[in-house]
Amino acid sequence: MLSPKTNVYVSYTGNMEYSMYNDMMFNLLGDIMTIKYTTSLREEEGGTYGAGVDAYLSQFTDEWAISYQFATNAEQRDNLIKIADTELANAIKNGVDESEFAKVKEAAIKQYEISLQTNDYWISVLNDLATGQDSYTGFKEMLQNLTLDEFNSFINRLDISKNHISVVMTGVAK
Repeated sequence: MLSPKTNVYVSYTGNMEYSMYNDMMFNLLGDIMTIKYTTSLREEEGGTYGAGVDAYLSQFTDEWAISYQFATNAEQRDNLIKIADTELANAIKNGVDESEFAKVKEAAIKQYEISLQTNDYWISVLNDLATGQDSYTGFKEMLQNLTLDEFNSFINRLDISKNHISVVMTGVAK
């Protein structure tokens, strides 16, 4: 490679009983952290074209994961990882602010309305029902009625100090 690239993948995991509510909270957290990382890692630090965050809860294993990934260069790698880890820890400890929460909640409601018109959504609902989970009944109301305090209280219970893995792959100059 003439310009070696560094790929960073970091994941925190834990256990929590699956529910539609808990799953929704993880999805919102992933969206909020993606916005935070886009601002800090891309716009403020100029260290990446973009960072992605995936936060989910498995209905089969009751395991959750919060994972982030981005590409950067070797010089900025450690600083960006430190920023990303600090921002996640701060969000979990101190909560997120009203504007971040409102933006993501509004987008989730809009996306839900759009998904109601797709076959993929209804196939997912039917698959969930086959495994004993109702992912449709009451979801919209639950999302609409969710408050910032409720969300922050939920994420404050997450423990990211125990199960953690980092994978960093750095290219070699030709």
